[in-house]
Amino acid sequence: MKYYYNIEQRSEEWYKLREGKITGSKLADLMTKKFPNTEAYKLLNERLGGEEKSDFKSSAMQLGIEAESVALDAVRKETKLDFSEHIAFIDGESTSCSPDGVIEIDKKVIGVAEVKVCNGAAWLKNKEDDDYWENYKYQLLNYFFTIPTLKYIIFGVYNPSFGITIKKIERSFFTGEDYVSVRNRIKEFEDWYILNSQILSQKNNPKKKIICPSCGKERTLRLSEYKNLKSSLCRKCNIKDHKFTYVSPIKDKRLYQCWKAMKCRVYSPRQASYKKLVENGTLYVCKEWAESYANFELWALENDYADNKTLDRIDNKYGYEPFNCRWATDIEQAINSSTTKYKWLIKEDWISLWSMKKYWGEKKVKQLYDKLTKGKITIDEIEELIKQELNKKI
Repeated sequence: MKYYYNIEQRSEEWYKLREGKITGSKLADLMTKKFPNTEAYKLLNERLGGEEKSDFKSSAMQLGIEAESVALDAVRKETKLDFSEHIAFIDGESTSCSPDGVIEIDKKVIGVAEVKVCNGAAWLKNKEDDDYWENYKYQLLNYFFTIPTLKYIIFGVYNPSFGITIKKIERSFFTGEDYVSVRNRIKEFEDWYILNSQILSQKNNPKKKIICPSCGKERTLRLSEYKNLKSSLCRKCNIKDHKFTYVSPIKDKRLYQCWKAMKCRVYSPRQASYKKLVENGTLYVCKEWAESYANFELWALENDYADNKTLDRIDNKYGYEPFNCRWATDIEQAINSSTTKYKWLIKEDWISLWSMKKYWGEKKVKQLYDKLTKGKITIDEIEELIKQELNKKI
């Protein structure tokens, strides 16, 4: 991700930065129409031959340009947040954006302002509709795709006569399917662009050589074969990539296997926990996760998922739900287990904390465990105590 500072919007330099980049308005056009659409061909033209910039400005566009700074001042006054205008353009991994204002902490953008200036009739219509921001859904999603550190968007609709209405948009406002569908369409466009750039580089050859960007395999296609082709991927990689599915979990990913194992534990009668926990209602999967891997994946990636951690229920009286789950190490899992309360991992060997009663006594072991569950002592401190005690016996 790269920031571009102190560049005037709608200047020659600003237009040059946007050439061939998927910005918010372009993403909205890519998403809402059948692919490949007019916007896809415009982006292709920009990447291959430069942007055909038009100087045309409608009355609505002119109103927006003239009142933009006043609208941003109204946002600052209403929210009491000091939005800065020094970042003119942010270039992300696959998308880009031009925020009207930003909030930075330690050189990380955590908040942006997006202001729409509209005429009186549009403002009054938006005022009555609580979900008016959904008309700009993909433009707002573009910000979260471009800026990984972004936590919220202050979205405002302004009219010089009526003032401003404001809505705070957070990542959780969008579903996992929203994020996955956008990710798929961006990938679909990038593959389509690679395909067309390869075809256009061989103008005078009726047979085109296409190289798969995934495996590097080269194949020769006739006109009838490449005319309606949408991807440069070979058949094998296209199937493996799952790129044309609406929600496309990668089934060899560890996270997907965690989701599958969670459902298996709840829904399979063969599981040891089924009769004891499922039938008495303490083990279940919430509807949000049971019906969508994308929702589970989104929650996992925003809540400290790591390959060395497993899914753990914080309170064993409740099921698998976002508020009751975390990603825990083996030690943390063992501490929270109802069957192995006093287990401990020391130097890759399982040590029973309960077995330490022969050195400390039963009372002290129970006191230590109670302190740990209440947060009065840390894992590292107990581990150090066990190590010291074991070293005395060596």
